[in-house]
Amino acid sequence: MLASLYTERDLQDLWEGQRFRRENLLTEDARRLVVEFPGVRSGEGGPDFRGARLILGGRRQWGDVELHLVPSGWRAHGHDGDGAYAGVILHVVLRRDRSPGTGGGVPVLVLEPYLHPAVPPVRAEAAGDLGAEGEKWFAERRARLRRALERSGEDEVLYREILVALGYKHNKAAMAELARRCPLGDLEGGAGEIERRLRRAAEAMPAGMWRLRNVRPANHPWRRLAGMARFLAAAREEGLARGLAARSGRMDALRAWLDPDGSGLIGPDRAREIVLNVFLPFLGEEAWAREADGPPPPLPGAIRALAGGRITCVRDYFGALRLLRVGGFSLAGAGRGC
Repeated sequence: MLASLYTERDLQDLWEGQRFRRENLLTEDARRLVVEFPGVRSGEGGPDFRGARLILGGRRQWGDVELHLVPSGWRAHGHDGDGAYAGVILHVVLRRDRSPGTGGGVPVLVLEPYLHPAVPPVRAEAAGDLGAEGEKWFAERRARLRRALERSGEDEVLYREILVALGYKHNKAAMAELARRCPLGDLEGGAGEIERRLRRAAEAMPAGMWRLRNVRPANHPWRRLAGMARFLAAAREEGLARGLAARSGRMDALRAWLDPDGSGLIGPDRAREIVLNVFLPFLGEEAWAREADGPPPPLPGAIRALAGGRITCVRDYFGALRLLRVGGFSLAGAGRGC
């Protein structure tokens, strides 16, 4: 039975990768469903995916997605009375059970009829070569950016990706929604006016989209939006894509570009993460080959505990991040010299 093979983590992997038949999806209340964007995987409490974009019954909606093996998982996990789940617009489950449905009238999608029977859950029993996993990470990031560039211009894609990176782990989906509501082309004037436009758009979003509790003051999204406003104002004449190309190959110049007035509102650590996560994949293979053997950024606690000194370069760092996202692995003996 599928229930004996799949875990909730497997279900999250299926949803994130959209590895099921996506044509003619129907919710349990017989509404047609189109998944335009599955959302950003959370992993930090609250709904499993934030900022999904769906067309449900002919209406486009943006919100959170929660996943369980069966519908009764919603009440069993106490989501009925939890305000963190007020923004959930879809409950995805593997199979039906005797539960009458999900609290609050949230529509339910049962995935079992749309799964190919020959596709087992993804398992990553061992870490393998972190360097090889890092190359997979880069290829996946490049492919995602290429898909985004098919729909939007280069500057708009860079704008959205930088905003998402400034959302950290808590507010990535909210920043993505902010980029949709307040596109780069709508931002005019100096840094002050840009910041006011961004703040107004952010504050007009559903309050439940922003996670502000337990966020360090230095990482508060309003502080990061202030830094983004200064960056955009300084980069306006040059343009984001042209400015990035002009600084290709100079990591220090790219980091400094994000903090044009030395305010530190974005911060050196976050600027480095943006350079690695956004700028290198955007620039392409040559930039990646040049920087992938360089020293890794400071290791998050989870990676430091699992991989320790085995991460010696940028490529290994992103390989470990990819394996953490996949889940169900051991980092024992992993890694390679760079």
